[in-house]
Amino acid sequence: MQQAIHWTAIDPARPDALNIGDRVAFEAGGAPIFTVVKLEPGCAWVSDHGDLVARPLSALRWKAGQD
Repeated sequence: MQQAIHWTAIDPARPDALNIGDRVAFEAGGAPIFTVVKLEPGCAWVSDHGDLVARPLSALRWKAGQD
């Protein structure tokens, strides 16, 4: 059974806002959903099961969690 995804806003000012393995998106419920694979100051390296790209933390607005 597939579980619903609960989206929470990311606060880029918090140093613990993201962790490796978190699933993130630009918009809640939006696609694609990226997986965080590396973190650098102000930047997250993400993958959507394809290319690995760097995105500023301010661009990643939502983090997925399971309900």
